[in-house]
Amino acid sequence: MLIQSLEANNFRKYETLAVNDLPEYGVIAISGLNESGKSSIGEAIFFALFGRIFNIDETELKKLVRWGAEKASVKLTIRGNTNEDYLIHRTIDASGHSEVSVTALTDNTPVAHSIDTCNAAIVDLLGYDYNTFVDSIFLVARDLSNPDPDSDSIK
Repeated sequence: MLIQSLEANNFRKYETLAVNDLPEYGVIAISGLNESGKSSIGEAIFFALFGRIFNIDETELKKLVRWGAEKASVKLTIRGNTNEDYLIHRTIDASGHSEVSVTALTDNTPVAHSIDTCNAAIVDLLGYDYNTFVDSIFLVARDLSNPDPDSDSIK
């Protein structure tokens, strides 16, 4: 997966977030002071891809909506493992109701309609699931002296 762009509205700390013109190769670093919104960028990517984030229980996802707003929206444009671009648009409202759509950008056709079919389509596009993604993000932060032998990321 290659992230092409990220847009968010009323998500966590951000009223508006726009990350565009990302390089196709190399390392992307996010830096800033404590509480400046670095983690919220990562959480927006997690939420767009999987409808959840690593540090909030699925029943508490309404906390992703910026305080005082009715609804949060995240749009993530990715280049999938087929080398085509897709737009993943996921929303959540203040009551916790979520919606998602996946659109192929080559011809603007919907890939899937329901949450379950969109989630399955995203895993197909990426080639990995939520647990593998979490492992890959946080692997360096863990003590690898006793790695979990069942971890797909280690394998």
